[in-house]
Amino acid sequence: MLSPLYEGPPQAVHGGYIAGLFDELLGAVQSLAQGSTGYTAKLLVRYRSFTPTTKKLVFRGWITKSTGRRISVRATCHDGERLCSEAEALFLRPSPESGQ
Repeated sequence: MLSPLYEGPPQAVHGGYIAGLFDELLGAVQSLAQGSTGYTAKLLVRYRSFTPTTKKLVFRGWITKSTGRRISVRATCHDGERLCSEAEALFLRPSPESGQ
């Protein structure tokens, strides 16, 4: 649940906050599932409907593909049965030669 502090349109969450929440969620999913953290290389957010403030929101994330350094992750945000937004991201693990 997000307070009116995060409002963009009346009674709805500003899209920038939604993108930030997806980046955090997707980063946690790939890090927890794969053990070593990758860095966000691409983040695509699709806004399907307004995301209400002051209502319980459910975010879900999962890995769709992992090949070496590349990790693809997807997520959704729902208000009850209604899909508010969805996201996909690509994370890259640093190469061993980079020392990062």
